[in-house]
Amino acid sequence: MADSAGGSIPRLNINPLGLLIVFAVWIMPIISLEFIWLQFFAPLPVFYYLVKSETGLGINTLAAALLLTGIIATATGAANAFFFTATMLPAGYLLARGAAEGNSPLQAGLKAFIALLLGWGLWMLLYGIVYNANLYQEILSSLDQGLLAAGKAFMESSELPAEHALALETTISRLRSLVPHIMPGLLLATMLNTVFFNMIFGLWLLKKSAGRSTDWPLFTTWQLPEQLVTAVIIAGALILLSDGPLRDIGLNVIILTGTLYLFQGLAVLGFLLNKWQVPTPLRILIFLLIVFQAYGVIILAVFGLADVWADFRKEKTGAVNDDDVNMDNEQ
Repeated sequence: MADSAGGSIPRLNINPLGLLIVFAVWIMPIISLEFIWLQFFAPLPVFYYLVKSETGLGINTLAAALLLTGIIATATGAANAFFFTATMLPAGYLLARGAAEGNSPLQAGLKAFIALLLGWGLWMLLYGIVYNANLYQEILSSLDQGLLAAGKAFMESSELPAEHALALETTISRLRSLVPHIMPGLLLATMLNTVFFNMIFGLWLLKKSAGRSTDWPLFTTWQLPEQLVTAVIIAGALILLSDGPLRDIGLNVIILTGTLYLFQGLAVLGFLLNKWQVPTPLRILIFLLIVFQAYGVIILAVFGLADVWADFRKEKTGAVNDDDVNMDNEQ
């Protein structure tokens, strides 16, 4: 992102380059589905510019970008998508405010998560009022149709043996029946991921640019409260010993806690890679191999949970590479 300490439009107190960058981040996923993933980084410019720039310059630049985005989105008939983007911006504000007030990353992240939860809830409510539809059910229906279509396309495009085709059909059927039970956990985990990656990328951008930053510790030292293990144990017991709604609660809690321990696993992995002084290109390859493999993500979450007892980061004096892909924030 642009250096907010650079030039500005004097009378309006707006950073023109920053305005263009923020506008691009917010408008591209609204007008093109190819960039829909970028919508989940809507809080990032808010977090970055409110920490980086002077208060007036940051607020004015963000406000101008929001106004411009709203005008273009409304003119192109994408007002609903714009509103969804707008509901995510308070999360970025709370991250920046939490950093300024000396909150820990966990405290600031929790506040941002609650803001995101309320924002998405409001969006779903207004969507239902305006379109007279249940957005939650529409999401479920869309996922169900997607699973059905994916399974059908795969079987039609490849000549599978009869037993393999039957196994695939059974797996798709089980997934279709499971998704409605775990959808709350999936949505909440999506919010957790949104907050987490906006924090990490925001800290990385602040580290790479001159000027203000945060006093937050290195990401590789972040650690979850030990009491969270209790939730994992209770959720596991509900899954194994109960059925119906209680089992559904256990499944959703496991999804949420698993997501949190995945973050801790990433921190532990980053710490170990720093300690072993693994070259940056190899670090990137390792992270990509883990993140894009389903089993790798599960193993990393278990690794993060095991850190509660094993404490893989007993020695916290390992060297930190300036190009660290774990995007640590230098103090």
